[in-house]
Amino acid sequence: MESKQDILAILLLLGLVTFFVIFLLSLFFILVRVYLKRIKTEVEQRHVLEINHQKELAVVTIEIQERERTRMAGELHDNLIAQLYRIKLSNEAPNINAMLKESIQKARALSHNLSPPMLEQVPIETLMLDYLEPFKKKYQIHTNLNRIGNKIIHKNIKLQLFRIFQEVLTNIDKHANASEIEVYYRFDSRYLCLMIKDNGVGFKTNDRTGLGLKNIALRTQILDSTYKIKQNHPKGTTFTILRYDNK
Repeated sequence: MESKQDILAILLLLGLVTFFVIFLLSLFFILVRVYLKRIKTEVEQRHVLEINHQKELAVVTIEIQERERTRMAGELHDNLIAQLYRIKLSNEAPNINAMLKESIQKARALSHNLSPPMLEQVPIETLMLDYLEPFKKKYQIHTNLNRIGNKIIHKNIKLQLFRIFQEVLTNIDKHANASEIEVYYRFDSRYLCLMIKDNGVGFKTNDRTGLGLKNIALRTQILDSTYKIKQNHPKGTTFTILRYDNK
C-alpha cells in the first residue's frame, strides 16, 4: 500500500516538475520571441529613419543644385548674353559678328538647359522634344512619348525626371559614341516610366561612380522610384527609371 502511494507521489512530483519545466520553456520561448520581435522592430525603425535621413539629405543637395542652376542661368542671360549683344551691335566686322552670334546662341542654349523657361507650364513631353532637337544633327532620334488620361504630373516630379533625362542624354553624348537614341516615356494613373536606349559602346562598370550617376541616384531617391542601367547586346545601353503611383 505504501509503495503504491510512494509511486503515486513520485509520479505526481514528476508531473509537477514536467509541467513546471514546460511552463518555464514556454515562458522562455515567449520572452525570446518578444525580444526578437522588439529587436526586429528597432532595426526596421532605424532603417526607416536612415532612409528618411538619406532622402532629406538628397532633397537638400538637389535644392542647392537647382538654386545654383537658376542663379547661373540668370547670370548668363542678364550679364553674359547682354554683354555679347552690346559688343555685336558696336562691331562692324562680319566674321566677328558671326562668331558673336554663335556664342550668343550657345550661351542662350546653356542658360535654357540650366533652367528651362516655363518649366512648370510646359508639358514634360514638350520639354523632352525641345531638348532633343539639337541632338538630331548628330543622332537618329526615335521617340515614343505617351501620357494616358488627364492626370497631371506634379511639378517636382517633372523637374527631377527632366534633370535625369538631361543627365542621361549628356552621358550618351559624351561617352557612348552612338549614332541612334531611342526615348520611351509613359505616364498614367498607375506608373511613370522613362526609358532611354542608345547603340553606343556600352556602359563600363567603373563609370558608375561618376557625379552624373550620383545625381541620378539622388533624384531617383527623391522620386521614390527605381532605376536600372542595362548593357545591350551586341552593343549599346538602356537606362530605365520606373515610379509606381500608390496614392
